[in-house]
Amino acid sequence: MAAPRRATQGAPKRTQTPVAQPLAQTASPYQGGLSNTTAQPVAPIVTVGPNAAKQSQDMLMLKLSQGVMMGIGFLAIWGGIFSVAFDEEATNDNFLVLFIGGLASFLVSIGIIELQSKKNNHRLYDIHNYFLGIAFFFSTIGVLWGTRYMMGVMTGTFDLSWFGNPAEYTETDWAPNANGIYAQLTTCILLTFGHFRLLKRYSGDTGFGWGVATYAPMAILLAGVGPWIRWSGNEVSYELGISIIVISIVSMEMALRSNKALNFGVVAFASGLVPLVYELLNDVPDADKGGALSLMVFIIALQGYYAARSDLRKEVMERASFFLVGQVVVAILVTRSGDLNLILGPFRSADYSSLAPYVSLPVALWCMMLLAYFPAVIQQRVPWMPIGLAVSLVALPTATSTVPWTLSIVMIPYMLFISKVAREWVINITVLSFGISYLLTDLGGIMDEITPKETFGGTILHIILPIFIVLISEMGRRQEKITTAVSLGLLGTVVCSRAILDPEWFMPWLFIGYMFYLTLDIALRCDDEDFKGRKELTLSAGFTSFIILVLGLFDKLELPPGDFFDNISPDGLEPQFLILGIALYSLSRIIATKEFDLGSLFAWLDQGSSNSPSYDPETNSWVAQAEEQEKTLDSLLEKMWTPLARISLLCSLLLFSLSIESVTTYVEKPQWILLIAIPVGTLVWEIYQMDRIDSKTRAAGVGLLVAIALPVAVQLQEVAFYEVPTGKILIAGILLDLLLVSAPLIVNAIISKRGIDEDGLNFYADATAYVLLLILATLDSSGGLLFVPILFLVVYRTVQHRHYGTALFAPFAVLVMDSDWFTRVGITNKILEGLPSDIESYLRDMHLGPFAALSGIFVAAHMTLMLFAMYRDSERTSGYQEVVALIWLGLAFLSVLPDGYWLPTIITYLIMSYLWYTENSTALPYMLGILFFSLFIGFDNSDSFTNINTENAWAWSGFVTGLNGVAFALMHQAKIFYKVDASNEADQKTQDATALLSQQIASIGFIISYEIFYGIGPLIALLMIGYSTFKKGQTTSLLLFPPLLSFAAVNIMIQGDIGDSELHATMGGAILAFQGIMFTLLSNKDDLVYDWENMEWESNDSFFQFMDRLGIAGVAYTVVGLFLAFDAIDLDSFAYIAITVYLVILGIQGFSEENDARWRRGIGGYGSVLTSFLFTTTIENDLFGAIGVVLMGILALGFGFLFMQRTNTEDIYEQGVLPNDVQMAAPTVEHVETPAVNAVEEAKAEASVVEEDGDVEDEAVEETKVEDEVSAEPVEEVAETPEPVVEIPPSEQAHSGLLMTEEGFAVRLPADSVNNIIKSLEKTPHDGFLPVVAFSPSGQIMLNFESKTSDS
Repeated sequence: MAAPRRATQGAPKRTQTPVAQPLAQTASPYQGGLSNTTAQPVAPIVTVGPNAAKQSQDMLMLKLSQGVMMGIGFLAIWGGIFSVAFDEEATNDNFLVLFIGGLASFLVSIGIIELQSKKNNHRLYDIHNYFLGIAFFFSTIGVLWGTRYMMGVMTGTFDLSWFGNPAEYTETDWAPNANGIYAQLTTCILLTFGHFRLLKRYSGDTGFGWGVATYAPMAILLAGVGPWIRWSGNEVSYELGISIIVISIVSMEMALRSNKALNFGVVAFASGLVPLVYELLNDVPDADKGGALSLMVFIIALQGYYAARSDLRKEVMERASFFLVGQVVVAILVTRSGDLNLILGPFRSADYSSLAPYVSLPVALWCMMLLAYFPAVIQQRVPWMPIGLAVSLVALPTATSTVPWTLSIVMIPYMLFISKVAREWVINITVLSFGISYLLTDLGGIMDEITPKETFGGTILHIILPIFIVLISEMGRRQEKITTAVSLGLLGTVVCSRAILDPEWFMPWLFIGYMFYLTLDIALRCDDEDFKGRKELTLSAGFTSFIILVLGLFDKLELPPGDFFDNISPDGLEPQFLILGIALYSLSRIIATKEFDLGSLFAWLDQGSSNSPSYDPETNSWVAQAEEQEKTLDSLLEKMWTPLARISLLCSLLLFSLSIESVTTYVEKPQWILLIAIPVGTLVWEIYQMDRIDSKTRAAGVGLLVAIALPVAVQLQEVAFYEVPTGKILIAGILLDLLLVSAPLIVNAIISKRGIDEDGLNFYADATAYVLLLILATLDSSGGLLFVPILFLVVYRTVQHRHYGTALFAPFAVLVMDSDWFTRVGITNKILEGLPSDIESYLRDMHLGPFAALSGIFVAAHMTLMLFAMYRDSERTSGYQEVVALIWLGLAFLSVLPDGYWLPTIITYLIMSYLWYTENSTALPYMLGILFFSLFIGFDNSDSFTNINTENAWAWSGFVTGLNGVAFALMHQAKIFYKVDASNEADQKTQDATALLSQQIASIGFIISYEIFYGIGPLIALLMIGYSTFKKGQTTSLLLFPPLLSFAAVNIMIQGDIGDSELHATMGGAILAFQGIMFTLLSNKDDLVYDWENMEWESNDSFFQFMDRLGIAGVAYTVVGLFLAFDAIDLDSFAYIAITVYLVILGIQGFSEENDARWRRGIGGYGSVLTSFLFTTTIENDLFGAIGVVLMGILALGFGFLFMQRTNTEDIYEQGVLPNDVQMAAPTVEHVETPAVNAVEEAKAEASVVEEDGDVEDEAVEETKVEDEVSAEPVEEVAETPEPVVEIPPSEQAHSGLLMTEEGFAVRLPADSVNNIIKSLEKTPHDGFLPVVAFSPSGQIMLNFESKTSDS
């Protein structure tokens, strides 16, 4: 029975998402038109509601799903049909069947369209559009294979030699000659012309038909890869080449006439894909390789022609150019992997060996891309062409790359310094891509083990190119043609190439000198208030520091040869790092007041774009900012961490450390380690010179100290722990640790003397400093001289300043050090060796815990001190720190005590008692997890339960844990779980939630105990979850019910030895599937679930979210259950069929207004296609398998059509008048009549409207969809774009479509729609009813008749 408060209300209704995109559609590459001679859809609204972003995402996903489903459908259908046609046993009669079947299907579909559209002046609706596309598809099949059938008849029956020698004709294994390609080309052109004439005949919704008619020629071309190559004698003959070019032109022209941007983009891309496919699948002699790919030269020219047409939309070509240019880059990359020849008619590049370095297939493709797209680039229509040219340089074969590199040297200066139309982002990406291509080409030469000269075509380009890049970088930066970041990137490509790394020793030094000059030049030209200059200076300084560091790490900084330089490099010392460290530190001091630190840099990188639309609640609209709000200098300085976090300072200190790390004689000459005093002293001096030492400075200082010490300390630890003989002391390690431990102690003394800077305190920065100190402590190589003092410093400071959470990391440092700091060598080892042997052995032993006893004593003392401090701290409330500290304390006790497997359990119960006594019962559920593992330690290791193995130990631990959780829940019901009753509703909710959590953890424990007591544990858990679900209203628990019930039932059968494994799987799957189906049905019953007696929904959104989770869980359980049930009895095919039917029903439900949900459409659509495909894999017969693939394709097409119904198609052309060969359907109205009273029913009866049992059904006559486009700039008026000039009968020109309102704005609808509304009003009696024009969820215009008294 429904709850009284909802008896009349019922469940809320989902808000339908409009299909028209609410925000500006300029982000889409295929929005609007592609030509300046075509009308644009009117954008009637320019401000939208707060769900605009979500609706835009929904529309994107719908369109993506439409494209994917259509693609899968067509590929599957074609693949299945060709599998049938190319069956090894196929005969000419098979082709006749395809011919007759295809044409018959075409005629039936067209007949249905003709009969139903004749009364509407041949205007098509969406269902007719779908039939039209299917008709075109089957006509293509019929004509294609009909042509093949006629070739066989002419040759085998009439003995004509047009298509081959009649004497060689056979029924099963015969192929026509190359003339067959011309025959199918001719029929393809005629078929396409017929499709075009039919499309000209119809109006209205014809988008799907245009799509099939456009893609059909290209599909024939791709399908002809196997047959046509065989017919042409396994070579790219004139017949094949001409056919590829002609069909590409036909498809592109059809795409233009379809007025659909997506069609044009797909066909243009597919036309370039065809030569690639033919080349990759064409097995020809080496001399003929490259013939198919050479055709891409003509395709590129064709694409360039269309790209340069000024009547095509600029935006579409800009986005499409990315894919078209990328396709050429891939083609060039393919030529690198094989020896392909340039074959253009009679010309073959292989016949002219002298031209081989300059004329080849990849060079021809590269040059054709430059020439063909150049006119479009001048018009700013193909921005990706120069970028593609630069990127493709790396794909060129090295032996033939001279011409492209040379032309690039000409092209880039033209683009930088001469061209007036080149956009900044294109220039930056192009020149950076050029530099990266140079670097990658050079690296490729290294891997191929060829010289730099051979890498760049065997000329002097290997010398010219790095010089050219440096010049472009400097001149472009000075003239502000490229950004400083790009300039530095170009320099980086040079410094990483053999131009700097491979030649003489002085080249890296010259480059470093140039980088120092560049940084100083920028520093001298900017002041402290120059925001842009300081950013460039920071980038330059960071780049210089990084380059020096990288060159040093890769050992590319060499000293000049000679005895003098050998003498200043004893014992492996590398003084060049000292020299560069001093130079870089000096540079850092010079630019210290202008360089941004890391905090400012991150703030700069994170500033992002601030011109995204924001919602204005006053006007109930989304408003886009007019311009981006730039971050000011002050805003970045506010994000500054500390002057110590400057990149130049960090790298200079690391260079000092690298010079010391290179020394190899620390054992014999430990005095070398004293050089570490230089960076450590420098760091301390930097801190001492600061006016204030805040928390961030301390954290940065410790971080720098760790970075300085890490290279040397790791090397010394290796020596101390593995190379020095046992019992010895490493003097170098002692010296290093003394220097490292002195730095934080000195800084601590400075802070103590000056006093703490209260304004600069930062809790998280201090916590970071303590963690970094712990990392520093783990670098100990002296046996405790660094580890122990730093550890005690962190322990003392964290407790003193109440950093309890950070203090809990200290035991991790002890774990990392393990026993290395007091074994083999070191000071602590010497101390332990002086103790009695029993005590020494005890302190070194780990016993039962993770620590050695000595470390365990430290951890136990630390945690005890911390717990005492937290207990005495009256300003804090209990939290997780006590629990974690007690865990560490328990582990420390295990390490200290020689034995005691049940000690963890005892300690856990003591902690639980302590928490309950101190009124911290909220933490008790979390202790159940600790109790579980403590019990396992006891059950698994103790001699008290010898009959319990490891598996049963888990089960018993879970069972006892579950009993404790139940005890907590019962204590709460008895009101003794909390000593104090809840004082308010929030406290009561907390107490109830704690008890519920205990119950849920107890359920997990009972589930784990499935192996004992005949498997009763999961059944107990099932009852507990059912209680919390139906009595407590815990909806989430309901989702766990099906798998738990299935598991419990099967487990009882297993424990009771009932049946075999197949029966268990079948029963478990059946139970799970049945519950899943129930969940699916329940997810459709909003009212039933909403009126759940014990459930209070927080909001409508929470209710809908639960219903979605319920449905998705039902799908998962049903699919898994059905598969388990049928797979166990070897009925995979039936399982896939059942799942497919289930998912199809689910997917179709997702398109209805009552059950509208994205997850239904997505899971149902894609899932059913996937399972239907899996079904085909279970069919052993090839013929039936191919038929299954066709059925899968039809299923995908059906879902594609459903997705298409929810979206709006887009035009190619923009602005102006439609060309004569392009039709634009005039939108009409969906007419919906609302039944109310008998008078209206009688009136409708007079108007010949169908009436059943006294109730009038709503009739929706859909004519077309209205596409709403929203402008990106919010304005307050209706956008008055020119209406399309379409020939309309005089009777329909009565209204302009502009409707005035009394609210201060007007509404413009298509004139035809308004005329249809007026006609509907004239034909429909509506006394007592108010005609209301509205939009359906799918974007259709609807005319409703509402009662005038209903709103009164």
